[in-house]
Amino acid sequence: GGAARPTTLLWLALAVAAPASLLLARFWLHRTRNALANLTTNERLNRRRYAHFRSPNDALVNPFDRGAARNCIAFLCPAKPRTVSLLSAA
Repeated sequence: GGAARPTTLLWLALAVAAPASLLLARFWLHRTRNALANLTTNERLNRRRYAHFRSPNDALVNPFDRGAARNCIAFLCPAKPRTVSLLSAA
């Protein structure tokens, strides 16, 4: 038995990389869709359970949606949290 042929190694690498790439693409698709809608994965999956996602006529709504562009800005550039220094309070 000699060393594996380069084409065999290439096919083996492709067999491993292709499914991993598909899973990664699916992950990014969901993350992008959530960012565009300004939702977390939990909110998207459980919208029907939360009252604040229902309109008075029982339709599903998203009260956090500010439009795709603003949602992406909020996702990519979150505001700095306000902090209070306990040292300067004295």
